[in-house]
Parts: sequence; structure tokens; C-alpha cells
Amino acid sequence: MNPEPATLIGLDLGAFTTKAMASNGRSVTFRSCVGTSSASAISECDAIIGAELRHVVEPLAGGRLKFLRAGSGDQEEKSRTALRCLVRHAVSRVAANVSGPVYGVVPIPAQASDFNRKTILDAVSEILDACLLVPSPVATAFGLGQLKRTLVVDVGAGTVDLAVIDEEGKLPRKTDQITLPTGLARTDWAFADAVRNQVGIELSLDEARQLREQHGAAKGQVSEAVAKRNSGESVCVSAHLKQACRSLVTSITTALQELSQGGSRKPETVILTGGGSRMWGLSAVVSELISEANVLVPYDVEQCEAQGALAMAQQLPIDSWAQFQSAEMTEMIRAA
Repeated sequence: MNPEPATLIGLDLGAFTTKAMASNGRSVTFRSCVGTSSASAISECDAIIGAELRHVVEPLAGGRLKFLRAGSGDQEEKSRTALRCLVRHAVSRVAANVSGPVYGVVPIPAQASDFNRKTILDAVSEILDACLLVPSPVATAFGLGQLKRTLVVDVGAGTVDLAVIDEEGKLPRKTDQITLPTGLARTDWAFADAVRNQVGIELSLDEARQLREQHGAAKGQVSEAVAKRNSGESVCVSAHLKQACRSLVTSITTALQELSQGGSRKPETVILTGGGSRMWGLSAVVSELISEANVLVPYDVEQCEAQGALAMAQQLPIDSWAQFQSAEMTEMIRAA
């Protein structure tokens, strides 16, 4: 009897949304939050995914677990449990009722530590039969077929990841990659904090995000961003939104200057992706900074990592996946 064929998955565990794409054509996207409908703490048997109910945990918010070292004690354990729930839900949606092995490629921040890598591998163990971790910018570039003299700028909710790929077939060196802990969520938090302290209006992070998505800009004047007091009075908060966006853009341009300078590092193509790539004027800022490069903004920027990860999974020979499946966890960390 021939063995059942393997199902391959590209799994993007984003700070705001989780996305999975499988070789069987199935895909799923949902909020990266976990809760319960009961008064009990979250467990894998009763978790509700993407729902803002009781005991809500966002395990990847702010780059936690995937990039920044998590806290200790009960809160970290909740985050780890929630992360495993996200993985199990994603895999069950795209690889339901399969008999063969399930192999996955998971993009992670460019400068994730061994601690972060092991945390992700622990979350997928016994859910995926084998897992390969790759830097997020590499997955994006691979999926778009841009693997030579390319600079990737991935502006996500938890982190901003940048990497220069000089030569096709070679992974970026550590000095060619930067991860900034100043993603969109931190920008929204800074905006909401400024409005609360200087205007006296409480904005939820979702409200701040919606205003940033509608009115945020990378350069020039921000206008028409309005918040309301409890009395119903409308207050212009454009100046506060402009400052928060400017701080994010300054961090990105500083990192870009560091990566793009010097000889062979000068890219021919800059890929601008992630949810933040939609910010008005950001592509123009990048074009002005790296004028010799063509700036590419993919049509579906929020799917690039999952698509690229699936493409990488499909490119890897099945024999190699079998070797990963039998490898020890520490070996998988190094091999990735």
C-alpha cells in the first residue's frame, strides 16, 4: 500500500491575524486571539479562536513569543497555551481529516532568538509532523520570485522586519537583517496614549487602529482624524496620529539606510509588504530614500508570508521533510 501523500502548509502566525495556506488549496485567516465562553481559564479543549470573549489572550501581540522575550509565570504559560490553540485551529481548518503527514513552513522575525524559535517549535510539535522556520522577509521574497538584490520591508502588527537578499540561493546574513519592535500595534498604542493624556479621550486599540488605517500617512499632513468625547463632542486628533505615524516611519527609514548602504548591498528591488505597507505615502518615502531601486507593493500584501511559506514548503523535497520529521528539536532549530 502506498503511503498517504503529505499535506504542506504555509503558516503565518501574525500578531494581529493568523493565516494558513495548504497544498490542497484550502486557506484560512482569523484574528490571533483566543478566549473562552466560560468562566474557566483557556485550555486547548475549550478555546474559541478569534473571538473576544472571556480570558482573551493575544499571544503574539507586540511581537511577544516570536521576537521579544515573554514575561514569566502564569502570563507566559497562558500565552503559550493560546499560541498552541492558534496553531491547532489553523492546521485543523486547512488539513482536516488528512491521513498522511502534515509539514509546515512558519515565517518568524528576522532576528528572532533561539528562545523565540524554540517557543514556536514547541507550539507546533505534535500538530505538525515537521516544521521549518524561515525569516519572514525570505518567505515573502521567495513567494514573489524576487531572490536577487532585493530588500524586503515587512511592516506588520507586531514587528517591522527588513532583510537584504544579495544573491539568489543564499540566505541573508545576520548583518543583512533587522527586526524592529515598533510594529503597527505599538504605533496604535502610542496614538491612543497621546489622545488619552493630551485630549482626555479614551480610545481602544481597535479604535486607534481604525483611525490609523483610514487617516494615517507616512509624510505630509494628516487630516480628518476625529475622536468623540462621551458628551458627543468631536475633537480633531490628527496631530497626535501624525506624530505616531512619523515615529514609525523614522524607525523604518533609519533601518533602511543601514541596510541599503554600500556596494553590492544596493538593491534593485524593494518589496514593501505587511499591513503597514498600505499607509499613505510610505512607498513614496521608500522610493525617495532608495531612488535607484524599483519599489514593489504586492496586490495582497497581508497574504505574502503565508503564500511564500507554502511555496517554500512545496519546493523542499519530501525526503528532506522526512529527515526533519525524525530530527531532534534542537537540530530543527539549527537547520531552520
